[in-house]
Amino acid sequence: MRLLGRMTADPQLRFTQTGKAVLTVGIATNVNGFPEFHDVVAWEKTAEVIGQYGRKGREIHVEGRITSRLREVEGHRIKQVDLVVEEFQLLGPAPNGVTEV
Repeated sequence: MRLLGRMTADPQLRFTQTGKAVLTVGIATNVNGFPEFHDVVAWEKTAEVIGQYGRKGREIHVEGRITSRLREVEGHRIKQVDLVVEEFQLLGPAPNGVTEV
């Protein structure tokens, strides 16, 4: 699946107990004038790069696979659907004060 949209918040980079980087970020896309919101997950080096250069409002193109998982929210089981990033491209200028390599 491919998405082209803008990050709805600054990406959240964290590390698992074994030291693997994992990043989550929301992406808003525009389909026929209607916004749609998507949950995106990236792992390892991809997570670190998006975490370093990605910021709220920055445009991003991602390609990946859809996964789903169950999670508990206030005692209710909710099915969460994520796009796991396999390839990405950050578009537009870098945020102020960030120099890309």
